[in-house]
Amino acid sequence: MSESMDSDKLKLLQKVLLATLLEVDRICRENDIRYFLAGGTLLGAIRHHGFIPWDDDVDVMMLREDYEKFLRVAPEELSDRLFLQRANYNPYTRVRVNGTVFASPFMARFPEIHSGIFLDIFAHDRTGSRLWSQKLHRLVTKATRSVVFNKWGATAIRGDGSHPVIRWIGSRLKDLIPMNLAIRMRDQTLVFFRNRDTGYLYDGMGQNMGRGAFPEQWLNEAISVDFEGYSLSVPKEYDAYLTWLYGDYMQLPPEGQRHPGHDTVKLDFGIYEKIIREEVRADHIFEEISKALQMSAAARPAGSRCDTVSTRSMGGGSSHAQA
Repeated sequence: MSESMDSDKLKLLQKVLLATLLEVDRICRENDIRYFLAGGTLLGAIRHHGFIPWDDDVDVMMLREDYEKFLRVAPEELSDRLFLQRANYNPYTRVRVNGTVFASPFMARFPEIHSGIFLDIFAHDRTGSRLWSQKLHRLVTKATRSVVFNKWGATAIRGDGSHPVIRWIGSRLKDLIPMNLAIRMRDQTLVFFRNRDTGYLYDGMGQNMGRGAFPEQWLNEAISVDFEGYSLSVPKEYDAYLTWLYGDYMQLPPEGQRHPGHDTVKLDFGIYEKIIREEVRADHIFEEISKALQMSAAARPAGSRCDTVSTRSMGGGSSHAQA
């Protein structure tokens, strides 16, 4: 049964998400990594100068080189309140908040896996220069993603409206090939065109792959815009990108469609709830949590058990083993 997301919980969630986004922004600025707000987060930045009022997640996009650089530096530079989660069943990366829970019905099936509040990071990879090669690239990407996801979750490939060829290929591959090979096939498919100057990108990791390719030049430059009082990075060509993604993006959707996008069975802010209900700036939240934990640990009698969990062990193992 899903847990309802009332306006109070949504505001608290957005504050934690903003704190996480600011930490990603800090790491990118300090390490010369170019990133852009993406999806609904980008739309919110332009249309609302912050979160879409009913949005319950944050999306960030990078070009492949910046994405890989972020993955190299982030494990050492992230706040110890955050966890870098490299999924097997999804090709993209999540930054999870330790000590919280934001579980979907799917993730609730795997209680051993870190399911904290999260921020998604996607790489936009190059695709073919011709329409036929772009379509073929998307077809193979969709098939290999489906194999990995359904093999990992032990679920059937239902297709969800996809081409019968995709379902046929996916069903055969899912049963025949080992998981490690399936993951390599998916990941190599994503970067198939990386060394070719095709001039086009696609959203091979995300939900917008079906929209096709878009010009790489749209992500050539970044500018800063206001997002909840902070200066964050968006594509200079945000108008072209958002029009490609949403059409008339400044038009609000009907009221009946203004609701959070995730089906949530459990939302728990843990020790963050007291801090985020206070007038603490988003860029100070993790610092205040660390101070509170240190004070709590210092107040315990010598030899007593500490109930906090190491950042690197949250979720049961290395980040590459997480989902």
